Parts: sequence; C-alpha cells; structure tokens
Amino acid sequence: MNGSPYIQLENNSVTAVMMKVLAALIPGVIAHIWFFGPGIVVSLLLCSALAIGFETLFLLMRNQPLKPFLSDGSVLVTAWLLALAMPTLAPWWLYLVGIFFAVVVAKHLYGGLGQNLFNPAMIGYAALIVSFPVYMTQWAAPMGVGHTTPNLWEAFDLVFSGGGAISPDAYTAATVLDTLKTQVRLGKDAADILAQPMFGWSGGAAGQQMVALMYLVGGLLLVSNRLVTWHIPSAFLAGIAATAGVLHLIEPARHAGPLFHLLLAMSM
Repeated sequence: MNGSPYIQLENNSVTAVMMKVLAALIPGVIAHIWFFGPGIVVSLLLCSALAIGFETLFLLMRNQPLKPFLSDGSVLVTAWLLALAMPTLAPWWLYLVGIFFAVVVAKHLYGGLGQNLFNPAMIGYAALIVSFPVYMTQWAAPMGVGHTTPNLWEAFDLVFSGGGAISPDAYTAATVLDTLKTQVRLGKDAADILAQPMFGWSGGAAGQQMVALMYLVGGLLLVSNRLVTWHIPSAFLAGIAATAGVLHLIEPARHAGPLFHLLLAMSM
C-alpha cells in the first residue's frame, strides 16, 4: 500500500472500531443521565433513527447495498456524537436538520464512508450553531437546580410537541466563558466569580465536570485499544493548559486557571 502511513489494526473491522467508539461514549452518557436527567436518551434515540433513515434513503438512491453500511455502526457513531454535542430537549426539527447535514451533506455528497473530508457530526453541529444559535445555546438546567427534572416521557413530549403543560424549570443560556468574560468586564474578580456554587468546583455547571471526566475515561479506552493515539489530544489539552496557566499567572483576577479550561474543553 503506497501513500500515507496508514495504521494497520489487526482484528479490527470497521464494525469493531465503531462499536468500540460507541462503547467509549457510554460512561459520558451515563454521567449525563445522572446529572442532567434522561432527556439525552431521547436525543440519542431520535438522532439514531433519523441517521439510519437518511443513510438508508441515500444508499438506495446511490444503488449501494444496505446491509454492509447499515451494520457497520458508522452512522450510529455520527448520530451519537451529534446528539451529545447538541442541547437536550431541543425541538425535534433541530435534530432533523443537524442529522441531514451530517449524513447527507457531509457524508453522502462526498461519496460515503471514508470519502468525507470532515467529521460528519461536527459539520452538522457547525450548520446548526450558525443557523440556529439561540436554540443551540439553550441547555436544560442540571438536576437539583430546577424544581423538577422531566422524566423520559415528559422529555419526549418536550422534544416533539413543546411540552404542552410541561415545561422545564430552567434553561442555561450563556456559556461559562461568556459569563466569566461579562462579569470580569464589570470589575469582578475571576476567582470570586468561579467560587459561586452555580459554577461547580472548577468553573463548570454542576455535573459538567464529571461528564467531562467520563468522556476522558472513554478516550483513554480508545487509546488503550490503539484506535487513537495520545499525541493529538494531549497536545491540544497541553496547549490549552499552558496558555491558560501563563495568563492566570500574569493576571489571576481576569483569567481562570488551567483546570477550569481543561474541564471545559473536554466537555465541548
């Protein structure tokens, strides 16, 4: 085989790799359910169904066999990544638009599995954040912040019909970084801002840090299975930590420390 230095993985088919990626996401999903309620289950099911539907439709339109592509798990990885990146309890059509861009535009219009230039899920996310920024920045409040947390059936109702008589007690809108920036510009000390209970123990929303850490556990599982190498993610996180650390040392009243940014980066 000529060309790029391809990594040869023994006993790893496309299906095996995709199943391991899905398994690596499960710790983060469990933590998300624990801290934010079961709404994420609705997101995962809806995105999975939409992704399989679009995948089937465009495989038929391209005269491609269904079984090998529908059983390899790749479209489910795309669906899960997009669902986990989007706000839970978003209206159903937002998931529909995101999955359309991910599966149809970013994957099939480039030729299908292995031909896409960009990560399909992130193309779907980019299209949504540019087109619907308000919807993409409204997150359901963590458990314990509102008076009640929608159960699974109430979450379905909120996604598909707006909830009727059911409505969440609170939504989070501004990101942690935006809130920090605004408060610092008003003359408040960064340490005092991040010490507020709403920011958790390192500057994130309650439970956000544990969700991020569980995704880190999933990432370490992928590294241990040699599905990814440690170099790129480590360099990315080290760059964030170094930049944040230097700025924090220079002016701690205006800049948060490295731990704040690391946990925020892992949850994005």
